[in-house]
Amino acid sequence: MGLGMLLSTAHNQSRARMNQALRPLGIDVRGFAMLLALPIYGPVSQRDLIRHTSIDKSTMVRVIDDLEEAGLVSRERMPHDRRAYSIVLTHRGEQTLAEARRTAEEVGGQIFGRLSETELRH
Repeated sequence: MGLGMLLSTAHNQSRARMNQALRPLGIDVRGFAMLLALPIYGPVSQRDLIRHTSIDKSTMVRVIDDLEEAGLVSRERMPHDRRAYSIVLTHRGEQTLAEARRTAEEVGGQIFGRLSETELRH
């Protein structure tokens, strides 16, 4: 099996493992990525969030819709442009993000636990 295929398999398996671990929190890897991005960039317009994360527009709309439906983010009118909305992490979203970070650490430990500190840094 070629290196590209091995990397693809490893990526798919780790993503599936992470999605399974995040499922009880009501999110998946893409939702987790958005929750991680909001404290860095937010409150931010959906357009700017697309630019920062390089996620295509239709995927972004679905992810934000799902997070909003779950009560993890809200869309709020931007004060300087009443036509635009900013995406804001809710209190419930902050709590879910904290739990998801712990979950990610556990999954990372399971996946990379056999590597030494030196190997993890490189």
